[in-house]
Amino acid sequence: MNFTSAFSRRVWQPSEQPRTASRIVAVSVAVTLTAGVALGIGMMRSYDSKLAAEEKAKAAALTRRETPSSTSTPLPHPPVPHPPVPRTSPSPSGGHDAGPAGLTDPRPRGHKADPAPAPESGLFAAATSHDGASLPFGPRTRANLFVQFAQVRLATQANAACKLRGHYSIGVLDKATVTALTCFQRDNDKRFHGVTARTDGLGRLGRSTMTALLMAHFGTSTSVQGLAPGDRSDEVPWLKNALVWADGVELDNGDIAATGALTKVNIDYLTGGPRPTSAMDSNVQVSLKYYQDVVGLPATSRADSRTLAALHAGRVKSQKTAGVVTAHTLPSPTGRR
Repeated sequence: MNFTSAFSRRVWQPSEQPRTASRIVAVSVAVTLTAGVALGIGMMRSYDSKLAAEEKAKAAALTRRETPSSTSTPLPHPPVPHPPVPRTSPSPSGGHDAGPAGLTDPRPRGHKADPAPAPESGLFAAATSHDGASLPFGPRTRANLFVQFAQVRLATQANAACKLRGHYSIGVLDKATVTALTCFQRDNDKRFHGVTARTDGLGRLGRSTMTALLMAHFGTSTSVQGLAPGDRSDEVPWLKNALVWADGVELDNGDIAATGALTKVNIDYLTGGPRPTSAMDSNVQVSLKYYQDVVGLPATSRADSRTLAALHAGRVKSQKTAGVVTAHTLPSPTGRR
């Protein structure tokens, strides 16, 4: 064994001496570096975990601030609209009033927004309804019951110079109808210091002219029998219908239904049909008072001479406003002439 060791030491060259010490140092350095790297990685992971925990805590706090408490005061609900007031009221007696019911809503109509004022020339901008109708009605308005009434009224009026004669299209403001209507407006405005032509335009059928045509039933009188409070007569439906057009700026479904029923009665009256009666009840009196208020007359709630004269003249609520039809449709002509 000693011989082998001695032989080994003798044959080693100087540059081949054992390097055990340097190898130990190298291994120690490597271990130290590895430990340092591992420690650094651990510290970085710990720091990242801490940051993540802080961010999570901040997010949770923000969520708690933005989530409303279960005990907080709820937002108020939108106001519930009032139900519509019925436009008509059948007669309790079940008699002649069963066809045309009561007049329009007795509640003041100030809640309805008036359309923008139109020029005084009478050439109003069209106020279009769902079926293409506009106020005032003109030659392009589709056939309807109200133009038909105007034609029947013009064909049966006492003034021979303005009568509607010959052939005409029922319910349409054709040339013959426009000519007769223009004549009526000029004559009526001269007789009653009226405003139909200035309000609606010559040859146009608007709120003012329709009111005057309905009042023509009473001739030139401003004192009519059967229109006192409590009376029941076949004159009342005419006054009721005139007030619908004079009081209404926005003719909705209820207004058109009310005036449509009354207009059919008026046409029947003029063409030899039945003449149902109606009562001068509290609804009519309220409508009279409202009309008197809006046109600047003493609020007597009676069909007195000044009120009838104003209706003859075609004085209506918001005189400079054409009015608007918001009803879904207009009643069709009945076929009567």
